[in-house]
Amino acid sequence: MLNQDQTEKLELYHKGKLSEDEIKELEKTVLENPELKAEAESLLDLYKGFNSIQLENFENDVKEWEQECSKELVKSDKKDTKVISLTSLLSRYRYAAAAAILLLLLPVGFLLFQNVNSSNGEKLFEANAEHYTAIQMNTRSSMSGDAPDPLQAIKDKGISFYNEEKYDEAIKQLNNYYTQTDEKHKTSDIKLYLALSYLFSGNTKDAVNFFTDILSKENNGNYKDAAEWYLALTYLKEMNVQKSLEFLTKIAETENHPYQSKAKTLLPEVKNLK
Repeated sequence: MLNQDQTEKLELYHKGKLSEDEIKELEKTVLENPELKAEAESLLDLYKGFNSIQLENFENDVKEWEQECSKELVKSDKKDTKVISLTSLLSRYRYAAAAAILLLLLPVGFLLFQNVNSSNGEKLFEANAEHYTAIQMNTRSSMSGDAPDPLQAIKDKGISFYNEEKYDEAIKQLNNYYTQTDEKHKTSDIKLYLALSYLFSGNTKDAVNFFTDILSKENNGNYKDAAEWYLALTYLKEMNVQKSLEFLTKIAETENHPYQSKAKTLLPEVKNLK
């Protein structure tokens, strides 16, 4: 059963008054405590029945019920000649108590629903986000005859780290190359490697930036196709279902798109997350 501290934390979570660390701690407690999780799951069906209720109006109703009950008690204390219906009074208290309980329990259902959806989204991401290796590298021209280009060596090392799935090291090398080279050599293959390295390392924000930059350029060929697919997966990982569906739908409707078949298969599963 929920203890008083957990109940208070859930109420603060619902009102958005918990810190990020407190939210993580609370979610961990709910997910890893079998009894608490079972209790929350048993209440989920109840919450669904109230999903059309506007919480603000619901809270106002509770306050009105409490005020009405208080007025009845005041009348009773003054020995008003008016006869108060005991059944009516108890009924009013019963409604207020039920409303208060629901206000405390609704965040649990919301929390569980969010966790379940996030977990399903993460599973779909992991099942479809294959390690991409079919990138054609663009080499730099040597600036002094046959002398090796140091920036080309940095680029090759970054790509090698990526292929070994050492994404943090790949990011360091590729960013080093990217910040030192001129615009002509900030090519789509480098941007794609960087975006994928960020994605697989868990940094979806920077991944989105590089994928979007690739899509903003014309004539990017296979790089653009890959960027569209992996951007859809990035939004899925972030649980931005609407944006993910937009890209998946576009890919599924594009003839000869290399990821068309995958997008058609994934689309209905992502729609179920809404």
